Amino acid sequence: MTVAERIDDARGGDSVPIPAEQAPELSDVELLRRAVAYSRPHGFEVVEKWREVASLFGIGETVARSLCKRFGVDPDEHVAR
Repeated sequence: MTVAERIDDARGGDSVPIPAEQAPELSDVELLRRAVAYSRPHGFEVVEKWREVASLFGIGETVARSLCKRFGVDPDEHVAR
């Protein structure tokens, strides 16, 4: 059971944010994985995932593509808000 599922169970099934001091400690790698996986453009545009990751972290295409691949995300996937 994931942390989110345990929180849902404890709160009657509704997913709600928890205070930072109660949140489980996540590794730097896990935080980075989540940032890459959940990144989305801010406007109504549709862009490739690598472009959004590059924008999010202020990096170039090569490093953004490498991050996507490292965390199992298709860098050429088109994402929209």
